[in-house]
Parts: sequence; C-alpha cells; structure tokens
Amino acid sequence: MATLAQSFLTPAEQEKISRYVQEAEKQTSGEIVPMIVSESHRYPLAAVSGATFISLPTALLATRLLGNYFWIGPDNMWLFVICFILLYLVAHPLVSNVGWLKRRFLSPKRADEEVKAGAVQAFFRQRLYRTEAQNGILLYISVFEHRVWILGDTGINDKIPQEQWQEIVDIVTNGIKKNRQAEAICEAMSRPNMRFIKAKTVEQQDIQATHRIRSELMCHRTAKGNQIRGLVTEYGLVAPLQMASLRAAIPRWLEDAENGLTERFRALLHGLWDDLLTLDQRLETLNGNIESIAKNDPVAQRLQ
Repeated sequence: MATLAQSFLTPAEQEKISRYVQEAEKQTSGEIVPMIVSESHRYPLAAVSGATFISLPTALLATRLLGNYFWIGPDNMWLFVICFILLYLVAHPLVSNVGWLKRRFLSPKRADEEVKAGAVQAFFRQRLYRTEAQNGILLYISVFEHRVWILGDTGINDKIPQEQWQEIVDIVTNGIKKNRQAEAICEAMSRPNMRFIKAKTVEQQDIQATHRIRSELMCHRTAKGNQIRGLVTEYGLVAPLQMASLRAAIPRWLEDAENGLTERFRALLHGLWDDLLTLDQRLETLNGNIESIAKNDPVAQRLQ
C-alpha cells in the first residue's frame, strides 16, 4: 500500500514538477529542496484518545443492551469492562490507520510542534546549512497534519521578508486543500530569489554516504572506548583517556595475570578489543577512500 507521501503526487504531477525544475534553474539566488513526508510523528496519544472516546460510550450502551438480554442487569461492572476492552481493541487500530479520524483527536498545537521539529531535523539532515552562499531553503510538507513549513539558512533568510515566507506557505497550503498540490508547489517555487537545487549524482551520493558512515563509526568507536574504560575501572585499573594509549593498554591488561581480572572478564575484554580493532580497520578503509576521492576531486584540490 502506498504511503501518504507516495500518493501525494501522481506520476504525471511528479513529471510536471521535474520539468518545472529544469526551467526554474535559471534563477540563482536561492537553493531550495521540497520534501514531502507522510507524517512528522506517530501521535500515539491521539490514537489512545480516539479509541477511548469511541469505546467508552459504546461500551456503556452495549452493557445496557446485553445486560438486559442476558438477565445480569444493565449496571454490571464486569460486563462493562469486557465490552470496553473488546471495543478498544477494535477502535485503536481503526483510529491509528484512518487519517481523517486520527486528526480529529490531534491537538493543532501538537501538530504544529511536531511538524516544526520534523522540518528542523530534515533541514540539518539534508545539510542545507552547508550551501556555499548559506542560501539553502527547505519546503517541508507533512501530509497527515496538512501542514507546510519553510526554513531558510541565514544567507537567504535575511534577504526575504517574513511575509514572503508566509506567502509561500499559504500558496502550498491552499493548493493542497484544493487538490492542486503540484501547481501550488510550482507556483511557490516561482517566487523571487528561489530555485531548485540539482539532483545529486550517483557519485555525489556515494561520497555523502561514505562521510555519513565514517561519522557514525567514529561515534561507535568513541562509545566502545568509553565502555572499556568504565568496565576496567571497576576492576581497579586506570584507563588512559587517549584512544591510542587505550589500544596499547588492553593487550597488557590481558597478559598481566596479577592485575585482578577474572578469566571471564578477560574473555569479555578480549571481545571488546576485537570490536575496537574492527572499528579501527573500517575507519582506516573509509579514510583511504576519502583521501582517494579528495585527490581526484578538482574542487577539493583547489581547497588544499
């Protein structure tokens, strides 16, 4: 089943926007990324509230009807509890999966907060704060909440009045309400000082993926080192802060039979050391890949 984001634009509308992108690239003062997400949050409380709202009065009515029918009385508490639980088990997935019904129990303020938070995360995840002229713009559309949020980096945000940002949001929002989302997005992108960014090439995606994986592995290695330091400290050993010194200390600890480490912990420590060495090897490979990319990249060569 297609998600809300996938069904938001038809293939024909996507093609229309793609053609518009090519025409809009003549404008040069802003780099904008439109992003469409199904929802910015799961909103479990909305599903709980909706299921309770539906189940409670229905269970009261069912208790009265069934109580009289089975001669146990319309005020039997146990019958009410059973009816409520059964109805809740049906109502909860119903509210969770039916968008218009779930929105009935969603606070507008909560929706605004989650969409704003999702837009901020997407802005940094897309690295729009790293454009050369600090002119990255994110048009964030959250389909379930019927919300549109726009964020601009400092280089473009200072040049465009707040009224124009709101005008762009209103154009897209009104277009969505009229089922003209493709036309609205194109119209919003035609505002002054904006253009679409070109799609990343496969090579650029590979480079970006390499840097992201390297950054994540470095975090894992730091966490692994901290884990080792914390564990050996409990056995009375002093762990060095520098990673290189820690690597050198681990084999000495394993070989020292009189440092108070048990055989079981030595086996555990050896496994942690293997993990650390594996992370080092993977990082060394990625560093080599990045160095090779830098040598063959004309832009990187000019910066050296």
